[in-house]
Amino acid sequence: MAEANNQTTLPPLVVEGQFIKDLSFEAPNAPEIFKQIANKENNISLSVNVNIDDLGEGRHLVSSKYSVTSTVEDKTLFILELEYSCSVRLAVEEKLVQPMLLIEVPRLMFPFARAIISSTTREGGFSPIVLSPIDFAGLYQQKVEEEKKRLEQN
Repeated sequence: MAEANNQTTLPPLVVEGQFIKDLSFEAPNAPEIFKQIANKENNISLSVNVNIDDLGEGRHLVSSKYSVTSTVEDKTLFILELEYSCSVRLAVEEKLVQPMLLIEVPRLMFPFARAIISSTTREGGFSPIVLSPIDFAGLYQQKVEEEKKRLEQN
């Protein structure tokens, strides 16, 4: 009987809250740019970075930073920067903490960040940007490899 121990078993991951930590949208060449972009294809560049902060007692803050820049020829249409954060509590083995925080939590947060980015670009007067799913496992593996190389160099 699990109740005989009088212990409550926590789920492996508890999302305590998600929120926009920082959001910036700039259209440095508006309104003139709207006349210049008609029938021209814009280029989108995206960078994503995930950071974690230990809040103690099994709690962590995971922050995904998205930077989206759209240009046509040599003109900037807009620059969007979003830091979307999530406070979580983990009850997993130590070896699973980093993968949970850098893969699973960002994967859970992604649909919300994508909606914010899409809505912000639309409200900014441009076509909504709908991001394709991001391979957070690949980003994690890349971080692991970079750390391994850094340690080998020292």
